[in-house]
Amino acid sequence: MNSLRRVADVSAVIPARASAMARSAVHALVLVAGSACCIGAHAELGGPPTLPATSAQASSAVSLKATSSTSATSTSTAYTVRESTLTNGITEREYLNVDGTVFALAWDGPFMPDLRSFMGSTIFSEYVSALQNQTDRTRSGGVNISTDDFVVQVQGHQRHFRGRAWLPSLLPTGVSTSVIQ
Repeated sequence: MNSLRRVADVSAVIPARASAMARSAVHALVLVAGSACCIGAHAELGGPPTLPATSAQASSAVSLKATSSTSATSTSTAYTVRESTLTNGITEREYLNVDGTVFALAWDGPFMPDLRSFMGSTIFSEYVSALQNQTDRTRSGGVNISTDDFVVQVQGHQRHFRGRAWLPSLLPTGVSTSVIQ
């Protein structure tokens, strides 16, 4: 316990003449680094799922009816949704295409999730760049970024955030983006 106190008490490492702002920044860094180890893995857009197929989490396969030119009707599974509630209260939903690739993610909860881990490094970098160039924000402060490669929509206010992100190129044929919630 004593060694834990020494690690958490960063004021000893900062000279007394350092500003309060510098001490606050170091405290914030320690808090972020400490909480990062407690957060579970997230699915990454375009990658494999991280939520198990069979568990206490909700999982459902969604089928679409397809009609061929001969008027025969068949049903095939268009995508699967896996849902989990993380320890921090964020509910995460992974949308998997028939190949098992995550084509979309949706989340809601009291905090914003780590979008870098949700989107992956490459898409997150493009998202940040597009966000910096965005000029038309909604009145509520929501974000709506749409490129040829990805779409990200985020809304929220204190203690209630929700969002969704998807890769248009991986969206299953016949699936509307309105199902990503």
